[in-house]
Amino acid sequence: MKVFAEYFRGFRAIEVDLEKLVFLVGDNSSGKSSILHLVDSVLRGGLSSPPVLNEELGVGEYDYFSPYFGSADVTFGFSTGVGEDFFCKVVTVKNRKDRPPEIIRCSYLTNRTLITCKKTPSAGQARIISDVDDVGFHRIIELHNETTGFNLSGRPPRGISFGEPTIIFSLIPYDKIKDGNAFLDRIFGEISGARLISPIRALPEKFYSASRKITALGLHFAPMWHDFSGLKSKFNFDAVRAFGLESGLFEDIKVKKISSRVPDSPLIVSVVKSNKEFFLNQVGVGVSQVVPILVETVYALRNKPKLAILVQQPELHLHPVAQAALGSFFHRSYRDGLRGILETHSSFLIDRFRSDLRDQNDLKIDAEELASPKDLLILFCENGPEGNTAYEVDIEHNGALSGEPDAFHTFFVDEMLRTML
Repeated sequence: MKVFAEYFRGFRAIEVDLEKLVFLVGDNSSGKSSILHLVDSVLRGGLSSPPVLNEELGVGEYDYFSPYFGSADVTFGFSTGVGEDFFCKVVTVKNRKDRPPEIIRCSYLTNRTLITCKKTPSAGQARIISDVDDVGFHRIIELHNETTGFNLSGRPPRGISFGEPTIIFSLIPYDKIKDGNAFLDRIFGEISGARLISPIRALPEKFYSASRKITALGLHFAPMWHDFSGLKSKFNFDAVRAFGLESGLFEDIKVKKISSRVPDSPLIVSVVKSNKEFFLNQVGVGVSQVVPILVETVYALRNKPKLAILVQQPELHLHPVAQAALGSFFHRSYRDGLRGILETHSSFLIDRFRSDLRDQNDLKIDAEELASPKDLLILFCENGPEGNTAYEVDIEHNGALSGEPDAFHTFFVDEMLRTML
């Protein structure tokens, strides 16, 4: 699945491929958090209504219109599949200064047929474009934005968002839709999910609620871990324990109820170190910051279908040794199929991931095959006078980088050079 947008926050145009594991790096205010907001909001709502940003992360729910572009209307989209299975949805959200924003145009593309519906002051109009060849996101947005060819019209029900698929039926006769049944299956289908973990996780507590309500703060990790522990055949924690040992943070993590006779009994999280058990709030804030990430990663890999994870600053409050160990944890998870976005400032994390990638492939791949993995990428974000830009930096099978802009090395190396005598 790919998620893309035009005029979103600081980006004139941005596309993210969630079939990859993406490391998101860049200076402050370069758009890294914006990319996570984009992916999270699109996948949560499926573009049936205007995307809503996660206010837990300190933004307004519709905080995506940018002064860089004169607060222009924002286009959002996602696509899945390839060939005959390709499906894409695109919406334009209009900035309404006196009321919440609304979707004024929506397009669906599947089986080389593009259907666009747009809102007019009194009703709605639609058009059908057949034999669409180029399905790159720039071309899709261009077709979506075209103003000609709207020769179908009708009056959709009042109060229904133009992102709702049902709008189509009030504007287009069913017999005009090519392969109508297959088209309906696609536009009403589910899209893949993702789990967002904020950079500020909850502080350690002595007792945790049994509530499984998912929040970006990560407090739900305790009941999740407790549930996993009862499903040993499905969930294994070898990678988690390996991280704990290498980082020196723990040997094991245990979660148990205060009372087994109370269904929603509060939970106690304990950390095993040197064969002794400690409450989570007795071993430092670093453990409580990283454990929600470990738990969500295990869950993302074992869920069917697998989920993408969206993590901001997984290295927060971790010593460089633990940051490097986290790089190994993510490499092992990547080999197991982990996909999503890791937004990080840690060169220790990325460099360990790259070295593990190199060591894994040293004896397995001929020199001719040392191309970039198709499912691994660094997105380097940079801020400039005209807004933000994201550059794709390939990670090759031997861990080397290719295609990086000059500023990429400046970002990681400047501070290191200042410390050299």
